[in-house]
Amino acid sequence: MADGFIAVWDAHRSVLRLIDLATDEGDERFREIRTRLLGAPAEAFVAVVRGRGADGGAAFADAGVLVSMLAHVAAHREGLEHWGASTDELRHSMARVIHSTVVDRQSPIP
Repeated sequence: MADGFIAVWDAHRSVLRLIDLATDEGDERFREIRTRLLGAPAEAFVAVVRGRGADGGAAFADAGVLVSMLAHVAAHREGLEHWGASTDELRHSMARVIHSTVVDRQSPIP
């Protein structure tokens, strides 16, 4: 998943930045495009998390957080690399967060 998001963002960075900007400025046409773009991976995460026994609200929360993380890190990868985090380290970190959320589902917070 992490590799896929990074690859898509790298290949379509200018278009995705435009979609984000227009969405942030309230353009509903672009919000719909962004929702469709991120909806498929979010729905896949919801299905997996529900399959592990999470209720609807928790599954949607987990999916939203995971997709937001993937999109944000992919969009800001170059800045994070400037801080000293390599692309490989970012991929590994995102994979670890996805794994702990989807597989472990153990949280120290009730």
